[in-house]
Formats: sequence, structure tokens, C-alpha cells
Amino acid sequence: GQPKGVMLSHGNLTSNVTASLERTPFHVPEGEDRRVLSYLPLSHVFERMITYLHIELGCSVYFVESHEELLEDLQEVRPVHFASVPRLLEKIVIGVKVKAGQAAGLQGRLLRWAIEQAETYDVETGAASVRHRLADVLVFGKLRQRFGGQLQSITCGGAALSAPVMNFINAIGIFCGQGYGMTETSPVVSVYRSDRLRAGSVGTLLRGVELRVAEDGELLVKGPNVMKGYHNHPDQTRDVFTEDGWLRTGDIGHVDDDGFLFITDRKKELLKLSTGKYVAPQPIEVALSATRYIEQAMVVGNARRFCAVLLFVNEEAVHAHCREAGLPDQQPPFGESRAVCALVQETIDAVNQGLPPWEQIKKFRILDEPFTIESGELTPTLKLKRRQILDHRKADVASLYA
Repeated sequence: GQPKGVMLSHGNLTSNVTASLERTPFHVPEGEDRRVLSYLPLSHVFERMITYLHIELGCSVYFVESHEELLEDLQEVRPVHFASVPRLLEKIVIGVKVKAGQAAGLQGRLLRWAIEQAETYDVETGAASVRHRLADVLVFGKLRQRFGGQLQSITCGGAALSAPVMNFINAIGIFCGQGYGMTETSPVVSVYRSDRLRAGSVGTLLRGVELRVAEDGELLVKGPNVMKGYHNHPDQTRDVFTEDGWLRTGDIGHVDDDGFLFITDRKKELLKLSTGKYVAPQPIEVALSATRYIEQAMVVGNARRFCAVLLFVNEEAVHAHCREAGLPDQQPPFGESRAVCALVQETIDAVNQGLPPWEQIKKFRILDEPFTIESGELTPTLKLKRRQILDHRKADVASLYA
């Protein structure tokens, strides 16, 4: 949403690539085939910097056109590393759980048992239990084959990766860490270390980068990675900097006692209910879309009395549930199906249990069509374009508050 044309200080990107090299978890001996896969658009500065890092490491970069067939591309390329956005990893984890739920007999019980071991994994403590080692031998090795069999690590960025998904990917034997930044910071502020992870965190600050949390929770950044300003836009440049020279990131977050940074939401995306209460929608949306039956979710409620949600269901999971429960298979439009609505309500009720009363979802609307990049409702990194969605889905939102 910021003006185009960021003026970077000389060497900013190079410095951040060098800093990232110091922390990268994938090291392949000389002579090995260092294949990496790139599916994010190179116009996105996160993917561009990762590509520079791959080149510096002497990797062979394989570019694919879309994320839609990523699992097939992973099988063909057999990479050691790739960069991703959280939504794609969330979908992969949900897909694994859906298939485990569908599997019958001894195989199904074994898969579900192994998934239970992955769900209790913590990236900080690692796994030393006999159960986890057994699950790795019997199941996790086969799951790694779905990623090509050679994948050592995934770098996640572009949005906050939830702790359960981060733990799950690491549990099956693929290192997964995340970083944080923006185009205006060249583009890294913090990033994981291969020897120091904390689930849900975007890592620790790069050397030389300073961070301050404003009274309203907004993160302010200063350092050699911060841009000089927006090219030919002095007014916008003044707006994005504080009087004492700190860059306003527009992100809400906090740093824990050990120096790990956590991002909770975008400042401009906070909802203010008519009751005066503020709601951060992103954590709720992440929790909903990480469930088995909800594919996409956008929380609404600005200037309204309560929170509601627009959502698109995971059709494969719904069909699997019907087969497992011995119910007639449900077909779109799912919003007209009592069985599907009941399933969604149960899912929302479970998420609501962990929320304060004013953040709980009171109503939902099942959409007939998902949010897509082509419709202008998602960014190329699969983040919600809230204004466009509210504009396109006015009738759906109105129905929630009729």
C-alpha cells in the first residue's frame, strides 16, 4: 500500500544476504547437487533476496510458475531448500491430517498416532522420545518423500507462521524457520537461527538493527537496512518516519525476554467494534484456517457490535468427513447444507474457547467462491486484501449483520 520506488542505501541488500548466510541451516558438501526451488514472484523482495542468497551459495535455482502444483514440482526438482509463505505450509499440513483421517485399518491408526507425536513436538526442546524416533522411522520419512526426499529446510516469510504449523514441519524432520521484514528494510529485520528457534517467533534481530515498540504496540525500526525514503515522495517519507528517525512498520508485535520477536497483526487491520473494543483479526483467521474444515477466513466487525467471519471450506475435508461419518456426501453451495454448517459451527466454537468474549465469532458466512489472486482478493504471497474483499463481498457482509 506504500508508494512505489524505495530508495535503499548502497549495499543494504548485500549486507542482509550476508547476514542471512550466517544463519542459514542448509549446508551441502561441495560437489553435491544444491537444487533449490523458487515459486514466489521475484517482484516480491523476500523471494528476490532469497534468490541472491541461493546464488551466493552456488545453488541451482529451479523456477516454477505457480504454487498450485508445488508438491508435484518438489517431486521433480528434489530441492534442498525453498522459500514459502505460511498459507501454503498450512494447506500441506491440513492435507496430511485429512489423508490420515481417511486412511483405514492399521495404516490409518499408525498415521494418526504419528501425527499426534508431531502435534506435541516443540522446536525449542527437540525430540528425544522413543515415540518420536519410532514415528520418524515408520511415518515421517515417507512424508519427507512427498517433499522430494532431499529437502533440508524451508524459510518462511511474508506473514506470521503459526506455532503449531512450525512445530509440525520441524517434527517431521524438515527444518522450518521464519523471518520478518518489509521492502523498506531491505527486506530483513529479524530471522531465525539454525541453532535457536522459538515456535511462532520470527527470530531475533539482525546485527546492527534496533527495534522499539510504540505505546500502541507498533514496531519501530532503525538501522543500516532501513531505506532513505520513497523516491520523489517526500510527504509519504515524512509520514512513515517518526520525528527522531524511526521507521513505522505498521505491524503490531512484541519482543520476549530472550529477544525473540513476535508479530501479532497489522496496525491498519485492527478492527474497532462499536463497543470500543479493538480486535486483531489475523490471529483469529490463522487459528480458523489451520483447522481441518476451513480453508480461508476473514474476520469482519469494524464499527459493528460483534465479530463475524467470511469463510471458504476445505471441500476435500468435508467430503472425507461425510465418508467417515457415514453421511450423504455434501455438495456446493455448502452454505445451504445443515451438516456442513454444523461442522463449521463446531470448528468455530473450538476456536472461540481460546478468545476473550469480544473477539469471539458470533456469526459466519460460507462463501461459494474462494479468495484468489486472480479476483484481486489475495496478494501474490496469499495474504488477504481486506479492502477489495469488503468491496467485492458487500452483500455477504451485510447478511451477517442483517
